[in-house]
Amino acid sequence: MTWRQLWRAAAISLASAIASAVLLFAGARWVTPPVLEDPLSVGGWVARTPGWIEAGGFLDSQIDPGTRRVFRWTGGGVRLFFPALDRSQSYRLTFDVLNLRPADRPPPAVTAVVDGTRLPPRQVQPGPSELLVTIPVNRGAGAKVLLEIPDTVVSGGNPQAHGILVGGIRLQPDSGHFRPAAAGLLWTGLAVALCVFGVLIPGLQPRWAPMVATAIVVAFVWLLTLDAAFYGDYLMRLVHIGVGVAIIGAIGAVVRARWPLSARLPEWPTALGVVLAVSAVKLAFFTHPQIALTDAMFQVHRAEAVHRGEYFFTSVTPSPSFEFPYAIALYVAAQPFWSSFPTNPDLANLLRGLALGADALVGLGLYVALRRAWQNDRVAILAAAIWPLTRAPAMALGHANLTNLFGQGLFGVAMAMVLWMMTDRRASVLSLISVWGVLVLAFLSHFSTLSVGLLLLASIATTLLVVGGPELRRTGGWVLVVTAAAFGLSYVVYYSHFTALYKETLTRLLSGADEQTATSMVAAPALKLQRWLTEDQFSNDYGLPGIALFASACLGGLWLVRAGWRQGITLALMSWAAVWVCCSALGILSSVELRANLAATPMFVCLSAYGLGALAARSRLGAALSAIWLVAIAWDGVHVWLFWLGRA
Repeated sequence: MTWRQLWRAAAISLASAIASAVLLFAGARWVTPPVLEDPLSVGGWVARTPGWIEAGGFLDSQIDPGTRRVFRWTGGGVRLFFPALDRSQSYRLTFDVLNLRPADRPPPAVTAVVDGTRLPPRQVQPGPSELLVTIPVNRGAGAKVLLEIPDTVVSGGNPQAHGILVGGIRLQPDSGHFRPAAAGLLWTGLAVALCVFGVLIPGLQPRWAPMVATAIVVAFVWLLTLDAAFYGDYLMRLVHIGVGVAIIGAIGAVVRARWPLSARLPEWPTALGVVLAVSAVKLAFFTHPQIALTDAMFQVHRAEAVHRGEYFFTSVTPSPSFEFPYAIALYVAAQPFWSSFPTNPDLANLLRGLALGADALVGLGLYVALRRAWQNDRVAILAAAIWPLTRAPAMALGHANLTNLFGQGLFGVAMAMVLWMMTDRRASVLSLISVWGVLVLAFLSHFSTLSVGLLLLASIATTLLVVGGPELRRTGGWVLVVTAAAFGLSYVVYYSHFTALYKETLTRLLSGADEQTATSMVAAPALKLQRWLTEDQFSNDYGLPGIALFASACLGGLWLVRAGWRQGITLALMSWAAVWVCCSALGILSSVELRANLAATPMFVCLSAYGLGALAARSRLGAALSAIWLVAIAWDGVHVWLFWLGRA
């Protein structure tokens, strides 16, 4: 990158920072509702945390018999923290309180402590009432509020000390509208500037820069205004994302300066910039406080067990409860960073970030493989751009099936390396060792990755051996050897510890003794097909490609076969598609459900990129249709992001 390009990147980053601060101020003023509410939801699989407040000290829930409203018991004290609250104005903090104490116990007195200043005790009124605490004007930003309830009771046989019942918390500014603190505006600008600069400095093509910068600004500001997250710690999360993007971008810039046309891939900085930008926004979405909890805490608890030295786990499928090994490569990868993430939500975001990082590498891998195979920069860049917007990885991320996403990300990288090998006349020792190493890590990440991966690689290798020419047959042989070696090592290291489990599961499958129910994996095929098509919660194979991606992939597949079906990459992609069809049918017709949709997504992306690229090259009308088609694919993916945020 020249000095002129560097200054241009800095100028665009600065302009983006200023725009984000202005938009955030306007959004907080006119978009944020006049009253912020936290209903203190009990939790569960779809639980969400408020973006504007951190609350602690709440215990179990209880339902008001009169109104059927859910309240939460406090302990002897409640801790409320507003990390970035603007203190240039005062606020009214209101607690909806219900007194359900025994008749022989008078309502308790509550003492509020605001920023260390103790206020006079206030007696809770009988029945439902409101407890008002004023947060005064102060210098700086942020506020801490404590509620002390010294007179506690034991309720419902629970040995814990219970204080008062709270049905919700409301925050209202005395001026009638919210505004971010000055420090919050500066942190927002810094997060956006770092992110935009990191995307631009590897050498993103100039025509992409305005669109990418605008997308980052709009996404970050919208997420900050969502539930007034600019008052919480989410703001610093975005800063950390910006720092990470800037570091990756700087590494990319150094690599480009050292090897300007690495492996004859002149557009790789653009591919890196696009994948990096979309992945940064995606990570911002899936680390927002309002994202559904799903299985995130399950993942954290398993990783904590690995941190304590426990390494061999099993997990259980939905009814009929097949038990299978639960591999731990993601948890091992998280250990070097473990002490830097002090809370469970922080650890969940660490695991999300690692899984999404492995997933993002697939986009770069597809660019490299397709650019070399088809010598078409448009198609290769399209594949890189489409990949992070696909539905199946986003569904896995939303479900917090992070080990599966991490494993499939590594497996996708290995598959991109296999496609790369098919353009070589002779596979090098380095390429074979690299594919073997990545496959081992992928197989040690998730049992589904292992099972689907073995089927897929065996199918591709067999196709090359049977149909391909001499060079492709040689490649097919090496794929079989590398696959067997990767499976052998992963089995010895981990899966060999579960031999008895395999025998038990196989016996159950062959016996056919499991009863069909509407919610089970052995339901009637017609019901399972309906669940598969609608992505019902009881389907174990989530994330259909979406109509737009599927249709463009079919178009690309037809054109690719017409161009020469005996080419190595064409044979591999067609074999990949056949495995997807077979695995999907197997899951519908039997109780063996594999994550075929997630495993097949790279294939759909390759074919879709080929189809859209060929369509755009035909005419101006084709280019316009291709652009509209690409927007439809992107919307399918972003819609999944919004779904897990509870906004779709």
